[in-house]
Amino acid sequence: MSDDNNKDIARNNQSIQPASDSAAIEDIRRMFVDEIQVPRIVDQNQTPAKRAAFAKTHGVISALFEVIDPLPDQYKVGIFRSGYKYPAWVRYSSDIAQTAADLNSTVGIGIKLFGISGKKSMGPDVYGSTVDFILQNTEVFFASDAEDMANFKSAAMSGKLDAFLEKNPEMAAVLASMKKRVDTLLGEPLWSCVPFKFGDNYCKFKLHAITLPKTDHKPDFSATDYLGHDLAYRLINNEIRLDFYVQLRNNPRTQSIDDARNLWDESEAVPFKIATLKFYKQDIRTRQQQEYGESLSFNLWRTLAEMEPVGSIAEARKVIYQSSAEVRRNVNGQSIGEPDKPRSYQLANQPAFTPTLQNPWPIGTLGNTTENFRGFGAITILPNKDEQLNELTISARDVTNNILVNQSIDSIGIKTNEGINYTNTLATTGSLRVLFEKHMMRSVILNIITDSASPDASHLKIDAYRDNTRVALNSVTSINGQMIIESRTGAPFNIITFTFDNNINSFNLNNFVMTFA
Repeated sequence: MSDDNNKDIARNNQSIQPASDSAAIEDIRRMFVDEIQVPRIVDQNQTPAKRAAFAKTHGVISALFEVIDPLPDQYKVGIFRSGYKYPAWVRYSSDIAQTAADLNSTVGIGIKLFGISGKKSMGPDVYGSTVDFILQNTEVFFASDAEDMANFKSAAMSGKLDAFLEKNPEMAAVLASMKKRVDTLLGEPLWSCVPFKFGDNYCKFKLHAITLPKTDHKPDFSATDYLGHDLAYRLINNEIRLDFYVQLRNNPRTQSIDDARNLWDESEAVPFKIATLKFYKQDIRTRQQQEYGESLSFNLWRTLAEMEPVGSIAEARKVIYQSSAEVRRNVNGQSIGEPDKPRSYQLANQPAFTPTLQNPWPIGTLGNTTENFRGFGAITILPNKDEQLNELTISARDVTNNILVNQSIDSIGIKTNEGINYTNTLATTGSLRVLFEKHMMRSVILNIITDSASPDASHLKIDAYRDNTRVALNSVTSINGQMIIESRTGAPFNIITFTFDNNINSFNLNNFVMTFA
């Protein structure tokens, strides 16, 4: 520990980053951005371009950051002033690809506060009005410093990671601890990992919900996007409050500000609640909200001087995040600068959510699992073929044309480019089949849009089966709207057929909400 303290003192007295750290930081930036992010964009035609780290977005949330009142004097630093309130936008994410499964991924949060004057610690908008916080669900960073992180990344990219981790058991232990199941993002404690200046002292930050509104929703851990589903479910009709803490440094001998892998024991440096992060009741699945969040850049150095992060890991993250954001925003045609004010979100006195065809239930609102196909690209299923998409298998066994997923058709004047689309160009009869091979279903809710030569609903017939045995359903008559498919007797089923005749021009199926038997 004495070596760490000596290093802390040396770093605090230096005004220039040591050459060894600068070289390591550039190595990390090159590997993350030049050798990973850019090839994904160029070679894999990634559109839109994604972040170099924590690329998978679970949800983007409109929020309010409220400092407690009264606030003890020792905590009145930077943005923290008794009773101050800041509009905020929040992005929950995982450090995996957008199409990867959520289970056992490391999750994080980016918090952007608006309306904060004063010079910031990074450009290009040093007098911008935003301040960022970045936290993740691990108390410490896996690498102790920039050199440690550069060596790790080099070993990983050269195929020598196993041997490297054998020689670095402390790093291996932290990495292993990061692979854990998260039941709900809103209940997961999150930490800043690296320390920050806090006036004349230092601190770490923590975010945690002590209590959450009760729910009977049970996440389906086998679903690729279960974390986003759960987040949408909880926010559609509930306001959520998370507690924001400051953990002041009170023992330099045990609380390093240079070693990012050093744990500040909470029994010694006790977290103090300093603010509340309030998530408004909202539908986070709106496309505009998701796209707005993807356009934002988060950097822990976008803050006031008295709240700057410290240590070479923090220096490395500053460079990597800034470089990655510039690449991503340039490719996507987005502004490099910070927004002057938050995106407007009218939430006052918002009524309980009522679904319609134009604004259906968000994924995750009902049932055990859901599917809106946004985790997939464009897919074409040829006749006599099938395609498994998470819980659903879409079968083209009994159709003559291709089944299209996430490809545009125009039904009854509504252009639909998401979900399952079928166009009956040959004006034939057929049956599109949806199979549930993982679980038996008690009920399935879905949205259907049908373009028919006749308003008679009988031209599209919906049936359910348990294997080869037909299951009697409650009346299903709607051919444009939200449809509930459930057995009259509660009998389970694992196949739904959509049988059409030559009067059906096209139809679209989307927003499946599945309740297991």
